[in-house]
Amino acid sequence: MFAFAQSCADKGSLSSRFAANLKINDPNHDGVVTGDEIYADFKDNYDTDMDGCCSEKEWVDHWTSFYKFSPEFARARLAPVVVSAAAMQTSTPPASCLIKYDVYQGNTNIRFPIADFVEANAQNLVGMCLNSSIISSLKDNCDCSDLKATCINDMTFNGTMACDNFLNVQQFGAVCDGKGYIGDRFLSNVNINDADNDGFVTGPEIFVDFAQNYDVNNDSCCSLQEWNNRWETYFKFSKAYAVKRLTDISVDINVPCVINYASYKTDSSTKIPRNVFLQNNIQSLVAVCSNDADLYRTNCDCAQLKDGCTNDALLSANVACKGFINGA
Repeated sequence: MFAFAQSCADKGSLSSRFAANLKINDPNHDGVVTGDEIYADFKDNYDTDMDGCCSEKEWVDHWTSFYKFSPEFARARLAPVVVSAAAMQTSTPPASCLIKYDVYQGNTNIRFPIADFVEANAQNLVGMCLNSSIISSLKDNCDCSDLKATCINDMTFNGTMACDNFLNVQQFGAVCDGKGYIGDRFLSNVNINDADNDGFVTGPEIFVDFAQNYDVNNDSCCSLQEWNNRWETYFKFSKAYAVKRLTDISVDINVPCVINYASYKTDSSTKIPRNVFLQNNIQSLVAVCSNDADLYRTNCDCAQLKDGCTNDALLSANVACKGFINGA
């Protein structure tokens, strides 16, 4: 998506820019960014006219001249800081005062672990670089152009949710933005259905899952909408796959109560081995993706299926994935 621009060479690496920002915000290196440290940073490094406020110009000037971040990222990171500072005010500051930073001084409630501080910075940058409405103007953005390498090679940022999502989109396309990896989605579904981790999905476990996670109106039924909502919003599966999986367990999706789950509560006959439960789920997805080749581009589940079946330890060991790969 982005190539490292030659014009970025004099700015140093994105890793070095982030490291400089982190050093300033945690000057005692105790792994926590405190309110007093944030106050000192604003007072010493931003507030050039010493009026007790940080203006947009003061923020952007510091981020671009000292850290060498881009103006676009400076403004993207500024926006949530303004909201956070405003929420702590006990009185309304003048309209000209963007951030009245005395709210940080002596505020012992503000203690950000370094991991949270890093995540917040990464989330803002990733969000900016993946923003389809401005992406054409960021082709030569030095922060975005170095983001992939930073997410892979910088151990401070590698493994953050923001970087994982960015790399996910880089590999599988914008359709997977915010979806995570398919192996994690399948694992989450299996773990919930085998709640006691004994290797079997039982009737009572299915009952608890429906009662606690699907049946939002508590009518002892799971509707199509409740099923889809759970699969799309919690697991991040696609609607197409959610509907296919539901039809594959032999229910009528055209009735208000697609699954009356009450009988599972005392059902001792249902005992599905974990690997069989996973196999059935994978086979439903394979069927979805096999019906339309375009889904490998437009549906995140399908876009990630081959990679998941090849490289994810849980999926690649399952017979359904082996069959998909051998027949793909």
